Amino acid sequence: MLLILLGLCLAYLTYSWLTLRVPQGTVWHYPLVGAMPTMLHNLHRFHDWWHKYHQSTKCRTMTVNVAGNILMSTTDKANVEHMLKTKWQNYTNGAGQRGCVLKDLLGNGIFTADGDLWREQRKTASREFSANRFRSFMGVEFVRYSIELCNVVAGHAKTKKAFDLHALFFQLTLDAFGHIAFGLNLGSLKGTPVPFADSFDSAQERMMIRLNTPTWIWKLLRFFNIGAEKRLHKNLQTCDTFIYSLIQTRRDKVAKGLNLGDDIDLLSRCMDVSDSEVIKDDVYLRDMVINFLIAGRDTTACALSWLFYELALNPDVEKQLREEIDVSLSGSVPNYDNIKDMPYLQACMSETQRLHPSVPFDGKSALADDILPSGHKVPRGAQLAFNNYAMGRDEEYWAPDALVFRPSRWLDKSGLYEKVDPFKFPAFQAGPRLCLGIDMAHLEMKITTILLLQKFRFRLCAGQNITYRLTLVLQMKNPLMMTAEVI
Repeated sequence: MLLILLGLCLAYLTYSWLTLRVPQGTVWHYPLVGAMPTMLHNLHRFHDWWHKYHQSTKCRTMTVNVAGNILMSTTDKANVEHMLKTKWQNYTNGAGQRGCVLKDLLGNGIFTADGDLWREQRKTASREFSANRFRSFMGVEFVRYSIELCNVVAGHAKTKKAFDLHALFFQLTLDAFGHIAFGLNLGSLKGTPVPFADSFDSAQERMMIRLNTPTWIWKLLRFFNIGAEKRLHKNLQTCDTFIYSLIQTRRDKVAKGLNLGDDIDLLSRCMDVSDSEVIKDDVYLRDMVINFLIAGRDTTACALSWLFYELALNPDVEKQLREEIDVSLSGSVPNYDNIKDMPYLQACMSETQRLHPSVPFDGKSALADDILPSGHKVPRGAQLAFNNYAMGRDEEYWAPDALVFRPSRWLDKSGLYEKVDPFKFPAFQAGPRLCLGIDMAHLEMKITTILLLQKFRFRLCAGQNITYRLTLVLQMKNPLMMTAEVI
């Protein structure tokens, strides 16, 4: 009997090893656990690991099996168009492993919603993104908070002490977006502690680890409330306390019949936009708030951080950008209308997103079996990700100097900004799920960048290890220490 059991065990291990091996790429798969040891060993360089494998194997679509969870990464723009446009309804946000992993943090918000729920949230949010709204309200608010940021930087310049510009950008976008979208006056740039922010970042980091861990492991930890899942539980409690308090404050204001005027925020609009009970449900509003905080706070703060890092490393680029700002504005305050014709600034922003995309690895779950234009099979339930980080470093797409920060690649011969195929550069997604906030993000980035460069010269402190933190967005892992000099 013992020999029979040992034989069955050996047969099972052999079967598992054979079935867990994947033909695409060269990632080694072990019995039972598949590629999990390799994935966990490389989590600290997750995006570079994927990029190197795509590059070394010359394989644009690769598959790994993490103890039964299929994860696919593609840099093939035809495949990206297929999943984001041609058959976009087969690749969902909320189904499968992705939805299961992210639900504790994002709930049924716009990043995990599908179908009618997704359409309803998108329609509600789209009312915020009109040209008149940008001109009359958002542009003014971005200037207001960017000037507040400049005051903080001026204080550091006066003392000649180094400061963390990455942290300041997150404080800026939290204050600005918190006021625009939710009517908040958080005051983080003024030094007011916001415990939500640290808990939110830690929770995102845990989500990325979950995505690369067998589902049963993190669910077991969550069930017993131990280890990393215990810390996540505390982080989520902090986030929920903050957000539900915010919702109640807005409810009280609406209940008192206060006139919010033209500057009514997104949250108040959502509370009043429909007679539907779901709109008035606190859980629905909580999910909406936390999803839009990622979109409005994190992505723009990341992009600004990487932009100023690249400007510090590339003084010739910074010089050309300053010249465009001086010629275009002559020292005047930027606004929605007077920053439109600044092609080099837009090129610098796009080049930053190419090399340091705010969302570097964006996955969807397949509802049904599918075959990609490349011929690769996508089994039902697999996670298919378009790999922004690797695509931006692909020499076949961006020339042999793909790793070089060169904004001029975005300009035509006459110096005008030239758009590229959105499926080659899906930094803001593409197709029906194209990011609603792309113009808002660009507006805030432009205003902030212009005001800072009009007033200061920045220098990167030596000896820093500037790399990314593994979260849902491309945060910097360490502080971005700078010094500033008033011009």
